[in-house]
Amino acid sequence: MAGVAASGLLLGAAAVGAAPSPAAAAPPGCDQPFPAAELAPGQVLSGLTVVKGTEPVGFEGTVLGVLDDGIAAGIDMIMVDVEVPDIELPGGDQAGGIWQGMSGSPLYAEDGRVVGAISYGLAWGPSPIAGVTPFGDMEEFLEADPAPRVPVPTAMARKIAASTDVSAAQAGRGMRELTVPLGVSGVSQRTLDFLAGKAEQLAKRGIKRPYLKSASYRLARSSAAAAPDASAIVPGGNLATTAAYGDVTMGGVGTVTSVCGDRVVGFGHPAYSLGSTSLGLHPADAVYVQPDPAGAPFKLANISAPVGTIDDDRRAAIAGRLGALPEAIALTSAATLAGETVSGRTDVYVDDAAADAVYYQFFAAHEQLLDNDPMGSELLTWTITGTDPAGAPFTLRLTDRFAGAEALWDAAYGVADFAWGLSRLEGVEMRSIDLRAELVRDARTLDIARVEQHRNGSWTTVNNKTPIQVRAGRTIKLRVVITGPGGTKRFQKVSFAAPAAKYRGNTRVAVSSGGSTYNSTSFKNLTGAKKLVASTLRNDQVRVQFGTRDKVEYAGDYYGDEYFRADAKRAKSFLRSRVSAPYDQVVTGAANINVKIRK
Repeated sequence: MAGVAASGLLLGAAAVGAAPSPAAAAPPGCDQPFPAAELAPGQVLSGLTVVKGTEPVGFEGTVLGVLDDGIAAGIDMIMVDVEVPDIELPGGDQAGGIWQGMSGSPLYAEDGRVVGAISYGLAWGPSPIAGVTPFGDMEEFLEADPAPRVPVPTAMARKIAASTDVSAAQAGRGMRELTVPLGVSGVSQRTLDFLAGKAEQLAKRGIKRPYLKSASYRLARSSAAAAPDASAIVPGGNLATTAAYGDVTMGGVGTVTSVCGDRVVGFGHPAYSLGSTSLGLHPADAVYVQPDPAGAPFKLANISAPVGTIDDDRRAAIAGRLGALPEAIALTSAATLAGETVSGRTDVYVDDAAADAVYYQFFAAHEQLLDNDPMGSELLTWTITGTDPAGAPFTLRLTDRFAGAEALWDAAYGVADFAWGLSRLEGVEMRSIDLRAELVRDARTLDIARVEQHRNGSWTTVNNKTPIQVRAGRTIKLRVVITGPGGTKRFQKVSFAAPAAKYRGNTRVAVSSGGSTYNSTSFKNLTGAKKLVASTLRNDQVRVQFGTRDKVEYAGDYYGDEYFRADAKRAKSFLRSRVSAPYDQVVTGAANINVKIRK
């Protein structure tokens, strides 16, 4: 899901309630394929698709020819000149050709057999020329990635130009899949643009998270979605598939090609190229077809609640069954500000989509609560439950505090990145993700001002110009001076036993707050994930560490700790830590001070 990008595509969705499990609705008998080899140039075909609402309308197409192996090895492409339905567009505009969201629209021969599904359009701009996936191949669900673009031979390009308004140059650019109107509902375009910018910043730092690519989607909020009704899943009707559905919906709308019993086939190409999978299967209510003079027109539609499961996402089609719904990760959230609470619920069907859904649902709640006011601070608790490779249940929980302009991003990134890390672990299944955020408008923080050592009967400020001094075997008494709003001061006192004199010149004290450390979610197993949660320094805590230079340098790094634990030969290395209780505000700042040990 995360690696698929869409441009200029919009869809909407309503909040999900109790998921229904309707009985299958199917026409009598099952469709039979019309062999592509029996098609003749000039042969007229009839088709079905939805322009508005849920009822399919008819249209016609004329066969131009067949490209052998045009889609992939063993899968031909049927070239058809489509007379698109009479579409009423705002301002009197015309679509000018087939549109995104038409994928899967069936074409029939005169005897009623299915020729195939409209699946491909010319590589740029609106055009009546469609590439059609043979229906016989759609039944097979072969496992292979589709070719991103299908070349059109020069002779075929000239033939297209001779019989249509398309130029030979346009036809010669080749064919590509009609993009499924992939999108995200539930957050604003501004939020998607913001996340896209953050993804670019991370990439420049060498941190690449595939799920952030979905921030390039466009979207539109929906006012309401049609009630779930499996009877709307008919040939030529709307067919939606989702990776997540609820307050945040991530998915796309195409067209049903055929229904046989409780089995549904559509699109004529992959949705996300997942092979055997488990996605939501939904009816949809088309709002209208949006013209796009710079590209292909596209359909806007509201996605209804799921009525089944898409279990095949293959190169020639997507397919699924009506009835049983896919298993889902329950994503719940509640954010509170000044007595107002915004709650959310999204069912996530694909583990890879969990991180995206966390982002969007988290940001949506904050957008509603803040209403364009600047971010203050918040206390966030997230809980993730699931099962390990042996099927045993686990619960991971972390509470942290965030403040300032980047607070919303920092909070969302942490939990989303953790969910992404868990989704990478073989055999680990997430069952639920819960977010609880308490917001306040005050963004002020506490700051580490200085470190003092108690010596000669008084507190002395220490730094690298005035290092910490102690005799071997004695006790180092320190206090961290923390300043707050209005000049208030708080003191964090710690003490350490000094080691033997042999460590002189090789020890230091490091003071840090949670905001000055970074924990990678590149854990290799569930045990590593649990250790990371247990060792995370909260942003409202202060940690003071005393040890040899090598240990202090890597103290905040998960791999550093693992490395030094494994290297038992480093007998001269040691690290001692003290962590404060959480404060009521985020703490910022850090200090790193050399220690001189005297005999």
